[in-house]
Formats: sequence, C-alpha cells, structure tokens
Amino acid sequence: MEVPLIVAGALFVLWPLQYRWSIRRIRTRVAERGGDVQRFDRAMNRDWIRAAVVISPIGGVLLIVLGAIGN
Repeated sequence: MEVPLIVAGALFVLWPLQYRWSIRRIRTRVAERGGDVQRFDRAMNRDWIRAAVVISPIGGVLLIVLGAIGN
C-alpha cells in the first residue's frame, strides 16, 4: 500500500468539489459588488475547465487503486 498515491488520489477526487464551492462563493461576491456575472460565468465555463473537473476524479480513482495494490 502506497500512502502518498492514495493521498494524491483523494486530493484529485476532492478538488472538483472544492473548485465548485469556491467558484460559487466568488460568483456571489461578484454579484454583490454589482459586477458582470455573465462575463464571470463565461470565463469560468471554458471547455478545458469542464474537462478538468471531470477528468480529475477519474485520475484520482486510478491513483487510489494503484496506491492500494502497490507494494
């Protein structure tokens, strides 16, 4: 069992949840300050960001599996 791989995998799995929470808080602050919320949404809704939010947990699960079966 390789603990560093399992920890790294867990971080990759948890990152999208933290990212969405953080972006939601920033969006709320932008709206409260009278900023351009639609512009913020366009900037944060890029294809590569959406892909990273999906791919990251998949990679994290793979790291956890590799860490669990490793010597």
